[in-house]
Amino acid sequence: MQGSPSARVRGGCLPRAVLLCLAALLVALWMTRNSHDAGEFIPAGMRYNIVLTDPVNGLERIAQSNVWNAWPDVKSREAVLQKLREDPGVPRWILNNLLTQRLYLAGDDVREFSDVLAITQMSRIGTMLERFLPYGSDVEKDHAGGLNLRHVPSSDIYYAVRGRVLILSKKRDVLIRALTLRGGDSLTEEAIDNLQREGAEDMRGTVQLAASDPLGDAFSSIAFAIRIDDDTAYAKCHAIIHDAARDRFGPLLNGAKPYALEQPLPGMIELSANFGKPLREVWASLGEALQISWLNAAQWQAWETMPADSAPTLAQTITSMIGPLGPSMRLTCAGFDVNEMFPVPVFVGTLRIPAEAVPSLAALPPPPAAANPWDSFARYNADKQLASIPLAGGPSLEPAAKIAGRDLVIGTSRVAVEKIASEKPPMAELPEQANLYLRLNPPQVVREGVTALRLFAEMDMLRGYDLQSFDEAAKGWETSAARVQEVVLIASGTDAALDVELRVMCNAPGASPKAESAP
Repeated sequence: MQGSPSARVRGGCLPRAVLLCLAALLVALWMTRNSHDAGEFIPAGMRYNIVLTDPVNGLERIAQSNVWNAWPDVKSREAVLQKLREDPGVPRWILNNLLTQRLYLAGDDVREFSDVLAITQMSRIGTMLERFLPYGSDVEKDHAGGLNLRHVPSSDIYYAVRGRVLILSKKRDVLIRALTLRGGDSLTEEAIDNLQREGAEDMRGTVQLAASDPLGDAFSSIAFAIRIDDDTAYAKCHAIIHDAARDRFGPLLNGAKPYALEQPLPGMIELSANFGKPLREVWASLGEALQISWLNAAQWQAWETMPADSAPTLAQTITSMIGPLGPSMRLTCAGFDVNEMFPVPVFVGTLRIPAEAVPSLAALPPPPAAANPWDSFARYNADKQLASIPLAGGPSLEPAAKIAGRDLVIGTSRVAVEKIASEKPPMAELPEQANLYLRLNPPQVVREGVTALRLFAEMDMLRGYDLQSFDEAAKGWETSAARVQEVVLIASGTDAALDVELRVMCNAPGASPKAESAP
C-alpha cells in the first residue's frame, strides 16, 4: 500500500533540507577558515609595533578605572576619557567578533601615528558578518588591481580581509603595502612570538627612535608594557641607549647593575638609591647623563680641592668629607615648616659610611673667635656629636649632620636630623633590586603644599589667586590627591640599557586614604 501524497512530500523534502543545511554549513566553514596569520601582513622594519590585548572589553575596563582620578588636569583627563568612551557606532557583540584576542598596530610615524596599520583576527561569526557589511552599510568596494579593498567613507578607513584576518588603515597605500608583502618582507617569527607572548598587559610593544624624535638623542629603541586595573596602573619599559649617547651615560652606567636598596626614610617624597659608586662619582656622572652644567666633576673638584696656603673653606671641608660616602643613599622631603621666616621644605637623608672613610665631624673648621651664635659658620656640638650651620632663621633653616650607626644623617633642618638619628634610620631592604626607588605620597604632598602656599595667598603674593580663589582651587586639588594612594618609580641600568617601572596605586571611591607614616 502506497503512502499518502503528503507523506511522500515530507519524506522527499526532509533529506533535501538536511543536505542543504549541511552544504550551507560546509560553505560557511570554508568561507570562515583560518587560512592566514596576522603576522604575514605586518611589514618588517616598521618603527613601532604594538599589540592590544582584548581591545573591546579591555578598553571598557580601562575607561572605568579609578586610576584616571590620579590625572592632575581635569580638562585633559575628561578629553581622554571621552575618547575612550566614544560610541563606535557598532554594537559591542559585533565588535567582539570583529576584534578578537589581539589587535596589532604598526607604522613609522612615531609622532602623529598617521600611518597606523591595524590587524586583527576575526571570529567565524565576525567573518560572516563582515561579508554582509558591503550590503546596506557605508562600505564601498575598491578593487585596487584585484586586491579587493573596502573603503568606509564616513570614517575614511580602508580595509581588507584575508581568511579571518582583518587589515585596516586610514592610508590606502599602507594597506596595499601590507597586502603585497613578499616572503621575507614581513615580521620575523621571533618578532611575532615576542608580540604574541602571553601576559597580563593591556598593551605591549616596541618603538624605534630616530635622533630627532622625543628621547631619540638618548635611546635607540624602547620596549614597553602597560596594564591598567580598577585601582592600579603598571608601566614598564626597557630602553636601549643610543650608541652616540654611550659617552653621556657611560660614567653613570659603566659596570652598573641592580643593587639591594634600603627602605627609604618616611616622608611625602622618598628616595633610595645605590649606583655602586661613592657620592662624588654619582654627582659627576649624573651631571653628564642629565646634561646639567653645574652638576659635574669639575665643579665638585673645585669645591673639594684644598688650598695650599690657607685653611680649608666650609665647602671644601664638606665635600671632602661626604664625597667618599655611599654607595647607599637616601633622601626624603618630610614636609614644610610653616613656622619659619617663610614656609620651607624639610629635607633629610642618609649616606652609608664605608669602613675606610668614617667622617670626622669634629674636624670642621671652627668659627672665628668673634663670631656670634647666629652667624653662618659651621659648628660642632661635642655633647650631641652634631655638626650644624646656623642660617637666618630657626632650626629648620639650619643644615646639620650626625653619625647614626653605619649612616651619616644629613638634612636642611637640625630638628629633623636629630630626630632621625635618635630613632635610628631603618635598615630593612626593599623587595626590588634596582638603582633608584622613588615614592610619592600625593595626599600629603598636596596637603602640605596647600598649607604652605596659603600663607602666600593670605599676603596676596601668589600670582593668579586671591585667598578665596586659592581656597576653592585647593579643595579640588586635595579631593583629587586623596584618591591616589601612592606613586612609585623604580629604575635600574646596565652598560647599554635602562629599565624603568612605574606604579600608580589609587583608593577606591569612598575608601579611606592609606595611613601615612609620621615624618
